[in-house]
Amino acid sequence: NKHYAASGAAQGGHRDDAEFLRAEGANISYIAEGAACGGYRNYAEFLRAEGANINNIAEGAARGGHRNYAEFLREEGAYINNIAEGAARGGHRDYAEFLRAEGADIDFNAEGAARGGHRDYAEFLRAQGANIDFIAQGAARGGHRDYAKFLRAEGANISQIAFGAARGGHRDYAEYLRAEGADIDAIVDGVLEGRHMSSKKSTLHFLLHINNS
Repeated sequence: NKHYAASGAAQGGHRDDAEFLRAEGANISYIAEGAACGGYRNYAEFLRAEGANINNIAEGAARGGHRNYAEFLREEGAYINNIAEGAARGGHRDYAEFLRAEGADIDFNAEGAARGGHRDYAEFLRAQGANIDFIAQGAARGGHRDYAKFLRAEGANISQIAFGAARGGHRDYAEYLRAEGADIDAIVDGVLEGRHMSSKKSTLHFLLHINNS
C-alpha cells in the first residue's frame, strides 16, 4: 500500500522516496505522520504547510516519543485525543497518562495502547472504565489477533473488531470475522478508512467481492 509505504519512508528519513510516492498519490497526512514519528520535524512542518493534517502529525510525534514537538502542536491546535492515542500506541505510558490527566478521553488511550500491542496498559485502562469495543478495535487494527479474540470472548462487539481488522489491512481476519457474523458494512467502512487498497480500482474490486459473496 503506497500510503503506508510513504509513511514508512518518511519515518525512516527517506524524503525523496516519500515525495516520489506523494507524487504517485500517497496521502500527505500519512507521510507527515511518519516524518513526525521518525523525528523529522522540518519535513513534517514542510508537509503541514503543504496541507497535511496537524492531528496526524501530532499523533506521529507522540508515537515516536517526541513530546516537545507533540506539545508544540497541541498548542497549535492539535486534538489532545489524537496525541494521547499516539503516545499510548508508542508505549509512552507516562506521557499518555499526563494527557489523560489533561482531559484526553480514556478510550483513545486504550485504543492506542491495544493497537500498539501494549496489552497491560490497555487492560489497566479497561479496569479504569475504557470501552472494551474501542480496545478490541485497536487490537484488531494493530494485528494483535489473540488479544482481540480474548476481548471478543469478554464481550467485545464482533463488528467493531472486524472494522478494526479491515482498517488495519488485516483482510484475512476481517473475512474470518465476516464468516462468524460480523456486519459487512463495518468491514467496508474499515477498508475505506484504512486506505489499504493500492488504487480506487482495487478498492472497488474488493468491495464488489465482499458484497457479492
